[in-house]
Amino acid sequence: MLGKNIQLLANELEKETDEPVFTIGRGIQNMGEEELVCHKMMYPYAVALCHSIDGTVVYKVLLVGNDGTKATALSICHRDTSAWSPITLLFRS
Repeated sequence: MLGKNIQLLANELEKETDEPVFTIGRGIQNMGEEELVCHKMMYPYAVALCHSIDGTVVYKVLLVGNDGTKATALSICHRDTSAWSPITLLFRS
């Protein structure tokens, strides 16, 4: 159903660390624009939500901890949120 050209992308942490402070390292990669994205939902059992969102870009970002620990994180950028409600949960800190 998803086709044959599928990329599995996941966050990766080099090792467990007590240093929770990470900075963005060099080498941000654009992994695709307006592609089908699947992500885990918060349920007590395995559930994934798959959808395509116009105007999005998926990035793979290198993170470096204060102790040198490296992590790879995925980020989805919604390029235009001007039509979104200003009280949406995504804008709350």
